Amino acid sequence: MNIEIKSVKYLDELSHETLCFFATLHIDGKKVGTVINRGCGGGHEYDVSHVVHEEADEWCKKNLPKWSFGEYCEHDTGLEMHISYLVQRFLQRKELKMLFKNHVIFKDDACSDNEYYKFRCERKLRLSVGNMETVYKMYQDRMDASKNPVCLNSLPIEEATDVFMGNPA
Repeated sequence: MNIEIKSVKYLDELSHETLCFFATLHIDGKKVGTVINRGCGGGHEYDVSHVVHEEADEWCKKNLPKWSFGEYCEHDTGLEMHISYLVQRFLQRKELKMLFKNHVIFKDDACSDNEYYKFRCERKLRLSVGNMETVYKMYQDRMDASKNPVCLNSLPIEEATDVFMGNPA
């Protein structure tokens, strides 16, 4: 089962305790309804049939990795948590695309999930670099001190988003 969200509208100013968003929900390429969260701390609201919601939730629990806040208690990843992950991924991909406009972004083994190296780079240079050798030479001293640096600009956007979010590539 392929669960996706599309047409995401995120409202940062209304996001208080949870993310405030609206999105269309697609399963196996077919639009099945909508999902929203009002950003006030409650769960998501679904405009889908009960049967579709239950099937998707069960599939998520059986097929997606478990999650935990600590090392002692694991939880199933239900549809609610998976949708939250997809919204967060959408926001991270959007931020990464904005950063790519004027920066070269590197991550290395020493970076935590939310850390990265950002180097301002003129758009003309960034677009003409190709394999990023010129940029590497510009920042070679800093990059030589890094552990396995990865230039996110040189990766496909989905793979770059995984690395940016701290997920294994």
